[in-house]
Amino acid sequence: MSPTALEEKIGRFQSMVETAERVGVSEFARSKSWRDKLPGTGCFEVVDRGNVIGYLLAPDYAEALSGRITELEEQVERAQIAAMFSARAERDNPQTGTDLKEAALAYFDANADALKDVVNGN
Repeated sequence: MSPTALEEKIGRFQSMVETAERVGVSEFARSKSWRDKLPGTGCFEVVDRGNVIGYLLAPDYAEALSGRITELEEQVERAQIAAMFSARAERDNPQTGTDLKEAALAYFDANADALKDVVNGN
């Protein structure tokens, strides 16, 4: 499914959840008219005595929603990996000897107050 079609289905689903057509639990048993409407509507609120108890999705809407969730999870994973590499960028050039000593002393000087708080138990 193309990204545009996927976004259209997701957008439509989001608006349906806010103002969905309703089908009562009792209608499932006594009527099949909801089956004909579902492919075109995409989603029904399932109600019992006026209370929403769930949503009924057409298969293509469920697939679109699942696909979008997967896509968002992959985007989050890529962002997390990029953040880890960014945070570790300074570790690509490890220091040794005099350079390490000077960097450590500079760090201690720059963070003296915070380090004193740690040592003093604050």
